[in-house]
Amino acid sequence: PSSAGTLSVYDPTTDGFQTLSEEKATLEGPFLYLAALTTDRLEPTFVPGPFSVTAALSRAESSSGSTNPHPRPPSSLDIVAIRPLRSPAVSSSAASSSSPSWATSDAAQDVRLQFALGALTKITQLMYDNGKHVYLTYPASSDASSSTEGGKSKTAVQEEVLEERGSGVAVVEYFRCGGYEWQPAADDAQAKLTCIDGTVLRASKTEVEVLRDWADKVGVWR
Repeated sequence: PSSAGTLSVYDPTTDGFQTLSEEKATLEGPFLYLAALTTDRLEPTFVPGPFSVTAALSRAESSSGSTNPHPRPPSSLDIVAIRPLRSPAVSSSAASSSSPSWATSDAAQDVRLQFALGALTKITQLMYDNGKHVYLTYPASSDASSSTEGGKSKTAVQEEVLEERGSGVAVVEYFRCGGYEWQPAADDAQAKLTCIDGTVLRASKTEVEVLRDWADKVGVWR
């Protein structure tokens, strides 16, 4: 939770942040992307956290034509996460597997590739389009079939159509809090990497907390 004692997540269907209970404060992987942000962009046109600037900076930006409807309070930081199992097609593929270690199976590797060719491509494109990826939602259900196009087979994962503020869950989870603790899987070297405002850190455990706030920025101990 933030210093105000609240943990919230952005809901694209209502275009607002909704308060989460303490029971939902723990997220299980796998994660494809996780970034802690106090700025909206990590490159001039790469905007993973469109709401992550403060009100003071948002007012300055509005004079130049851009607006931020949900500015970040100085006492909070934003966390952007992509968890593929939120996809109905991916979760359906995982559920249909008889392997107890599906995540490390060849089938899972293929699903990762299909997800990268499908959903991740769309997400990345919209990150470079003023951060519009935060409005994406999955379809409410999944068709587990596959199709053939140009002699190449496409699975339901690759063909899954992402909607803008549709009826399914958000593709990108956008949290607002006062800090977080990251515990990577012991057998996954890549999981030990975390991103904080574009700075990539490697650690067996990472704790990030807002320690003090100013009018337009936050101090972070990492």
